[in-house]
Amino acid sequence: SMSLLLSSFDIWKPHHRSNSSDDLLAQLHDRGGLPEPSQLLRRLPVDTRQASSQLLEIIYHQQPRWVVLGGMAEGRSRLTVERRAVQGSRSYCTPINVWELVAGLPHTDVSYHAGRFVCNATYYRVLSAIAAANLPTQAVFLHVPASHEPAWPAIVEEAQQVLQRLASWTPTVYPLASAAVSDFAVASG
Repeated sequence: SMSLLLSSFDIWKPHHRSNSSDDLLAQLHDRGGLPEPSQLLRRLPVDTRQASSQLLEIIYHQQPRWVVLGGMAEGRSRLTVERRAVQGSRSYCTPINVWELVAGLPHTDVSYHAGRFVCNATYYRVLSAIAAANLPTQAVFLHVPASHEPAWPAIVEEAQQVLQRLASWTPTVYPLASAAVSDFAVASG
């Protein structure tokens, strides 16, 4: 079965020539840097309902071990792995150990805020749907800086390492609900 599903978003502003999350997948694919077997779902529409339904259709039917959602973060200069997604006062955390994923990577950080737009909303829908259906799949979101950032070559390199780490892991299972609750307590305390 497919072990890794990778997604990217399309452009959403007229001045964008491409979405950096898609540039990343294209470059990793071209240089043979994607773990095998993986499936790409490229250039999702920047629309929460459409993007999440395309993702969930594959997730429900194929139940990949890992899902890595990619999105562009124009204001950031580093690759960030998103710990959680928020909707109102509710949050879901990825069960993936994000700190282990980024350990020792100088241009990659853990982020606790996936933004207020389609990236966060799509991540929330995917995490909540996986939890509700009790699927073996685990998902994480990767926010990718604009590809004109000076550190771009290093970011591509580190993204490849993140994906290789993930692909070589056996998933650790711990309850999502308790993770979300304790995280929320820390965040608001």
